[in-house]
Amino acid sequence: MRSTTYSNRRLIVLLSMVLLTLQNAWADSVVWSCSRSEPKQTVFEGIRAFRLEKISVKDNDTISITLMDLYAAYGGEIIQLGKSSLAVCSLPPNDPFQLAAMELLGYTAKDLIQASKRPKSSLILIPSINEMHKCLSENHPAIGFFKNVVENERIAPCF
Repeated sequence: MRSTTYSNRRLIVLLSMVLLTLQNAWADSVVWSCSRSEPKQTVFEGIRAFRLEKISVKDNDTISITLMDLYAAYGGEIIQLGKSSLAVCSLPPNDPFQLAAMELLGYTAKDLIQASKRPKSSLILIPSINEMHKCLSENHPAIGFFKNVVENERIAPCF
């Protein structure tokens, strides 16, 4: 009887640890996000109005990149999208969320620092995750990341 109670306690502790680990992994998840082009505008009797069709659906106005582009861009390479080069929105190299994102790509903080020092670097360092939306919106075409899915007229998940 005593061993059954002991086993149940161990099972509860083990399940608690697994749930905590999953919760932490979920909290630190990275959602790679891409910029969208300006919303299409139409004119109605002299008034400019936005056409916000299919905002919740990944559309042709969201830039298309591959995983190799993502890897190369955060490695410091210039990625051309038509006539424009891809802007790479990045947190400071030692930010824990930036480190988690870089780790997913196989990079370290040192790699990000080296990439940012290249003469023609596309990296745009922003002070906090709160600035990511602004960076993606103002630097089209651009990539970055969030902890959750962000999808609106200016930003959508890349993949």
